[in-house]
Amino acid sequence: MLQSTAIAQVYLEKLPILGAEGGAVLPLYKPGTAMHSYLEEKKIHLVEIYFSEIEAHAVKAWKRHRLQQGLFCVPRGLLRLVLYDTRPKSPTYGRVASFSLGRPDKYCVLTMPPMIWYGLACEGETPALLCNCIDRPHDPKECETLPKDTDQIPYSFSNISQ
Repeated sequence: MLQSTAIAQVYLEKLPILGAEGGAVLPLYKPGTAMHSYLEEKKIHLVEIYFSEIEAHAVKAWKRHRLQQGLFCVPRGLLRLVLYDTRPKSPTYGRVASFSLGRPDKYCVLTMPPMIWYGLACEGETPALLCNCIDRPHDPKECETLPKDTDQIPYSFSNISQ
């Protein structure tokens, strides 16, 4: 079941963790799930999947895509994902929302539309792995970045020590 969040058009779906001998199986995306139905309804087709590692206590911030729709999932570790809505016509324009994603208790997938700034911080003693599924090939020309300590975004990662 998709859950609405504090940011318009950002949804979460809790994912199952399947016990298996030798290690868990972590489904991410398949037909019949609420996320699959949502993407089909919106005609969003995933074309690229990549992983980003975030080292223990590290921060990767800030980034915004003008065109790219993405799905985020954290199969290993625990991340804080912070979003800042800068879509001019959004009902949640100017809002900041923070999410913890990862295992063992927060294994889920989050969908994020374009024009939302996001930053990531590893909340554990071990690196976290972010799986990013996107609807177009990655193009550095369509994204923008800001430093993690920018005054343009009303959020501070200062409590994460590097």
